Amino acid sequence: MKPRLDPSPALLAITVVLATIISFPVARCQETSPYDICGQSVQCGDIDKIEYPFWLSGRPQHCGHPDFQLSCRSDVPMLRFGPVDYRVLKTDSSIHTVTVARNDLWETLCPQPLYNTTYNTTLFNGNNLGQEDVSLYYGCQGILGVSPLAASFRFSCDVNQTQSDSYFYRTSLINIDTTISSFLVQCNSHITVPLDQSWVNRIVTATESDLRQALQDGFKLRWTAYNEECDQCVRSGGRCGSSSTSPYQFVCYCASGNFSATCNNVSVENGGGGSKSSSFGIVLGIVGGVIAVAVVGVVFFVCRRRKRRGIKAASPAQTETKAILAAGGSSQALTSDNSNFASSIPSYPSSKTSETSKEFVKSTYFGAQVFTYEELEVATDNFNDSKQLGDGGFGAVYYGNNLIYK
Repeated sequence: MKPRLDPSPALLAITVVLATIISFPVARCQETSPYDICGQSVQCGDIDKIEYPFWLSGRPQHCGHPDFQLSCRSDVPMLRFGPVDYRVLKTDSSIHTVTVARNDLWETLCPQPLYNTTYNTTLFNGNNLGQEDVSLYYGCQGILGVSPLAASFRFSCDVNQTQSDSYFYRTSLINIDTTISSFLVQCNSHITVPLDQSWVNRIVTATESDLRQALQDGFKLRWTAYNEECDQCVRSGGRCGSSSTSPYQFVCYCASGNFSATCNNVSVENGGGGSKSSSFGIVLGIVGGVIAVAVVGVVFFVCRRRKRRGIKAASPAQTETKAILAAGGSSQALTSDNSNFASSIPSYPSSKTSETSKEFVKSTYFGAQVFTYEELEVATDNFNDSKQLGDGGFGAVYYGNNLIYK
């Protein structure tokens, strides 16, 4: 009969554990690390590479700082300070600066409602960046006295369907010129906007058209968001980010894992969904897989050896049986019922027993003829399917012939 493989429950359990352990490093390799995610290029408008501390849709928050969220509207990156949206014109991570322009003043000098230019001074600093404030005054109609400002500083705004004179001027000069300050203080409202110093220096000859262009050129701000830590991280080959579990905690994402300051410094729990070190997880999975393979191999080897010993124990006289078959190959089958009956009765060797009888006794088990696996192969033509009679409780049942009984 062909042997049937019936794996034990223990072997099945080991196989399942092995498959799980082997698949673990594969899954770890397929998982996208925060280092790769934060290195992906995200573009919005003219900003072709948005980097730390900024983040937006398509670039997760853990790749930036929680207070530096951008929005991409009509292909324009926007940064919001209070009630005012600012267009992001340029970023420079090497010196931590961003150039922005007020969106409400992009196409008009007369926004409604009016908001002053404000930003979080904890996150941004506009000092020492070569710019100066310019003030825009609105609702100056009906002011007594002659305007001390030239007509070139005047522009018109439609307020409640009524034309009203408005003025712009350098803020620092207004504060030191009482004539100008006493005139402008009568206007209804005003706002202050930082502008590039090179334009402010030409304010004496500036026109409304120049003002519009200067507002669209924007002004610079220097951000403060773990600047020193981020520089060190980048120099070590990492990418700056923050933890998703503690958003205000700085994390340096590296190819080898996630660290608190620089690559290969101190590993930390990552904000992007990984572990302390993705490479450690991969190595652990591989080692576990090798150990599991070794355990399964040992178990399989032991089971095979036990099975072979069992077969040998059930047929202790294989060599003798082969000799009987070989000797009986030229003889004829038994010719009488008496001889058949006698051969089915267990006999025990005595001093008068012939050699052939001794060999026969060795190849029987309580009167039943015992055949070796090789003998069965010969009798069934190598377990030919045409000789299969059906299936029994222990395997397939075959018809065999050419087996010689002695």
